[in-house]
Amino acid sequence: MTSAEEEFDHRVHAWLSDQLSAQLADAPEHLPIGVMIAEVPGGGWVADELVATAVAVSAPGADQHVEISCDFPSGQYYRRTPQDQEELFDHVAKAWTAGQLRTALANIPVAVGIIVTFPGRPGDTLLEEQVVVSAGPHTAADGKPYFEIACEFPAGRYDRRSTWR
Repeated sequence: MTSAEEEFDHRVHAWLSDQLSAQLADAPEHLPIGVMIAEVPGGGWVADELVATAVAVSAPGADQHVEISCDFPSGQYYRRTPQDQEELFDHVAKAWTAGQLRTALANIPVAVGIIVTFPGRPGDTLLEEQVVVSAGPHTAADGKPYFEIACEFPAGRYDRRSTWR
C-alpha cells in the first residue's frame, strides 16, 4: 500500500437469485439484458455497458451460485497485436433476453448468490467477478428499453487510492 492509498471495508448487499427473479417477473420476454459493472470498489459504474450472454448454476452445496456471463456488445473494437499495433476486429456476442434469464432462474430450487463474470476488454479470456446489487427496467439514451443489472465488487477489504474520491 502506498501513501496515496488507504484500506477500507467495502460493504455491499449482494442480491440472491430470488430477488433478481422478482424484478424480472414483469419484464417483456424479448427485452435485452444490459449489465453495468463497477469501475472500482465503492465507485461509480463504468461507461461501457455489457450484455448477458449465458447463465449457469453451479453444483448444489455450500457454494452453490448462479453465474451470469457477460461480454461487450457485438461491434468493431481495436486490440493490440503481438507487434504492438492496433488492429480493428469484429466482436460478436449473443445477448440474452429477459425471457431467457427468467427461464434459467426459474429452474433454481432455492435462493442462491449471483456472480457476474465479464472480460476486462473485448476478446479477453481472463474474467473478473462482481455481484448483483440492483436490477430493473431502464431506457437507453437512444430511447430503446432494456433490463439493467447493476453490479459491484464483492464485500471485502480493499485498498483505495486517494484519487478515487
